[in-house]
Amino acid sequence: MLSFGHGSVCDALQGKPRFDHSLVDWLKTRPYPVIDMREHFAADFAETGMNVDTYLDRFYIGHHSPAGNFFTAGAIRNRIFDWLKSNSQ
Repeated sequence: MLSFGHGSVCDALQGKPRFDHSLVDWLKTRPYPVIDMREHFAADFAETGMNVDTYLDRFYIGHHSPAGNFFTAGAIRNRIFDWLKSNSQ
């Protein structure tokens, strides 16, 4: 799971280049299950019409706020269930 602080998510929402592009490119060549939280934040942000700072203030208080933890749990829940099911057979 790729999880990021306020600054990295803010950069992603503003369309700035990824600082970890070489790692992400490498991960795409591997069969590892990967959850990139920037993708989840970007998809949610695109539907809000809010400015970046207002949007992120709900999710970060120096680290994830309770709302940020809840958002993360919801974003990864189905992927983890699917991964566990596929590995239990």
